[in-house]
Amino acid sequence: MLGSMNILQFITIILNIKNTKILFFVFMLLVSNDMNAQIIYQKQFHNSSEYISDFEIMNDTAIYYFGRHKDCNNCPHNTLVVKTDMLSNVQWSYKYGQELTAVDASRMSDGFVIFGSTTNDYFILKIDFEGNIQWIKRYATPMYEYMGRMLCRNDGNIIICGTSKTDFGANDSTYLNWLLLDAAGMMIESKFYQIDKRFSVSDFTIDANSGTILVGSIVEPGTQLSQGVLATIDSTGTLVYLNALYENNENTVFTNIITEQNSFYVAGFTFGIQNDPFIINFDTLNQVVWSVKLLRPFGTSAPTQLIKKYDSELVLIGGMGVIITDSIANYQSSYTYIPNFPSNATYLKTKETSDHGLLLAGNNTSGDDMFVVKIDSFFNGGCGQYPTTSFSSVPMALSSYTLSYTDTAFNMIASITVSRDTLTLNPYVWCETATNLEDLQIEDIIENISLFPNPAAEALNISGLKPQVHYQVSITDITGRRILSDLLSGSVDARLSLIHLLPGCYFIRLVSVQGDLDKIFKFFKK
Repeated sequence: MLGSMNILQFITIILNIKNTKILFFVFMLLVSNDMNAQIIYQKQFHNSSEYISDFEIMNDTAIYYFGRHKDCNNCPHNTLVVKTDMLSNVQWSYKYGQELTAVDASRMSDGFVIFGSTTNDYFILKIDFEGNIQWIKRYATPMYEYMGRMLCRNDGNIIICGTSKTDFGANDSTYLNWLLLDAAGMMIESKFYQIDKRFSVSDFTIDANSGTILVGSIVEPGTQLSQGVLATIDSTGTLVYLNALYENNENTVFTNIITEQNSFYVAGFTFGIQNDPFIINFDTLNQVVWSVKLLRPFGTSAPTQLIKKYDSELVLIGGMGVIITDSIANYQSSYTYIPNFPSNATYLKTKETSDHGLLLAGNNTSGDDMFVVKIDSFFNGGCGQYPTTSFSSVPMALSSYTLSYTDTAFNMIASITVSRDTLTLNPYVWCETATNLEDLQIEDIIENISLFPNPAAEALNISGLKPQVHYQVSITDITGRRILSDLLSGSVDARLSLIHLLPGCYFIRLVSVQGDLDKIFKFFKK
């Protein structure tokens, strides 16, 4: 860091830099004093009763939090929108309407569409980036609409997937609903599929062909066992695949889905005596590639979201923290973030930030306060951070069968009005600081050292070393235990054997004997 470098050393480096781009970057480092520090914080917001259900990070300039607010225990919910800066300092907050419970939000070119439910129906509220109401529409049948989610397609149209029921009786059959709307919220198409079991939609995603892949759960009428559901719907709303999947004699629930180019991942949990999260990888034909359950004594909270980071780590959030695995669900580490320990916080949403850390958002267990936690790329969250008991990754044995359904139709109605009111939120900062776990030294820029491939299977290559310079190299695991130590010299490239390492996340440290380089890399062993 520049703060630890005297001015003579800095001038000497400047005079030896011939590349003008590097010179400019060094100058920016000096001006910013600490360009690469990662800000971490834990904060909460309170008025009477607030709850975060979603958030969007806007081009590293602002964060928009979406959720619900109510003035008293028996009062109806209002939709809540809060705009903050990148440190989650509130700039404004508004509440909208009565009995409008927000679930999802998606960014459009000129604002946000916010989806949720009224007492019995769906709604979408469109606002601009300053919270001004553009339009609001309601979507309903003679039945009850609930357990819905919303996403925007690449063509600008909006998809809603959810559940409809004639009543809330325990043995009532259920309808899978699929709605296609234009960017102004006008109905293009609606489809309903009757499933003679209790069914609920948990999450869905949109594939490369604008089709819908959704996950949810059913309850078997006889055994009352829960089973996961995977369904695919084409771009016109035709249901083409509907299967139940479960682990034998286990209640199995699907909660989340994410996609990548040639596969998708489903997260969920089995429950009984305890909750055990799992991750399943499917190919594009909906066939299971692998399935892994994460076990530990006393179980854990049900996962509320699954994401895949830039370095292929899979991150499950739920309850009070995160579980981190590699790309094939081998357990790496887990942490809990509780600002006001021993009280509990529940984190419902997360997104990767531009510095490759995470922003977690949720509420406390009583639902009265909004909590947000920014952690850095090494999962350091500052105050209130506690490592948790390790998990073990074990394969799952899954069974599946095809579900039957009946195609039907209902007329949709749309009529609603809404008002907007300012809501004052009282912030509280539990901690806010900067970490320097990934600081770039000026020598790193000059030498351009790199590791490949990453992840690696049998060996790790190091390029960009200086010839005739000796380097001490060490590899440690995520607990800090040193696995390997060696001396490299005499070449610009080196190759380290990894055949004795177990799959997982590791850190490699390069230190030059001359003392002008000390750099840490993170890599994964497949």
